[in-house]
Amino acid sequence: MVSATVITLLIGLLLSAVGAAQRNGQRAACLSNLHQAGLATSMYLAEYKGQFWRYFSTIPDGRLWWFGYEPNGPGHGTGRSLDTNRGVLSAYLQASGNELQCPTFPYDDPQFYAKFNRRAASYGYNLKLGSASQSRDPRHLDHFMGRAHRVVVFADAIHFDHNPGFNEGHYITVNPNVRVRSGYAHFRHDLMAHVLMVDGHVESQTHQGQYHREVAGGLAANLKSPDGSDAIYGN
Repeated sequence: MVSATVITLLIGLLLSAVGAAQRNGQRAACLSNLHQAGLATSMYLAEYKGQFWRYFSTIPDGRLWWFGYEPNGPGHGTGRSLDTNRGVLSAYLQASGNELQCPTFPYDDPQFYAKFNRRAASYGYNLKLGSASQSRDPRHLDHFMGRAHRVVVFADAIHFDHNPGFNEGHYITVNPNVRVRSGYAHFRHDLMAHVLMVDGHVESQTHQGQYHREVAGGLAANLKSPDGSDAIYGN
């Protein structure tokens, strides 16, 4: 009986260690992917003279999202066609394009709503940088002079269009009323969210304050600056 108890305890410790190692590996992969996205962002900004890209552009034959091209878009429903090779950062990323994917995004959750026929991006682009309004230009790097280390470009994200389902977080924006459906940061790494800042460094942010809802053990919520404000979005 004692031996069986010891074996059970050892198995429990082993499984716990394996789980921790897996989480650490996923966290490291996410941070590495964001670093690569940061390098791609820097190359894009160098080529386009410091101008960030739009969240989307409507072109004659479809919708050019920042993460890919949707022919005849925008469409409705699930499984919409998407060419990720035409995303704005694709030319600066490795051939796999996995740099825009966090390995812990809950794609296998039964409430995941797959808008597109392939995985696009589970990092959210800061909507304050790449305006969704076609009448307003995206931000220029000069706008963040002296505070580039405090403004986010990408973050672990999740988006709510359908109740109660969710989809990939293609953008993040601050919502004073967290009850609304929108694009939020997703604190999915032991209640932390990884973020890429305008100056290219990556950091982990701990959740603060209210949240929209919990998905797969991670809270969907607004990012916060160290002083508790929403200055991290670059207002």
